[in-house]
Amino acid sequence: MTLTDELPPDSDAQFLSAEAPQGRCRERRGVVTCDLGTLAPGGTATVTIAVRPTGNTDVLVNTARVQGAGADENQANNVDIEETAVRRGGSL
Repeated sequence: MTLTDELPPDSDAQFLSAEAPQGRCRERRGVVTCDLGTLAPGGTATVTIAVRPTGNTDVLVNTARVQGAGADENQANNVDIEETAVRRGGSL
């Protein structure tokens, strides 16, 4: 199973890290790719990606896709688009 995640543009967010407990992730030119190995039917995997907002946008939009080697009976659940509100002025 491979996850591909198109990060928000560099003008909006800086890549910090990507982690997958059951695989390996790398980032190149704004795209995170995680090799997650084999998942059982109905199985799940968690990938955590961290970015730092760099622009003036109030919302970061992120798109992730998964693809496996075998046949997929439900391709409708292979893409996720998330919008995250940016909070400003705080410190970590």
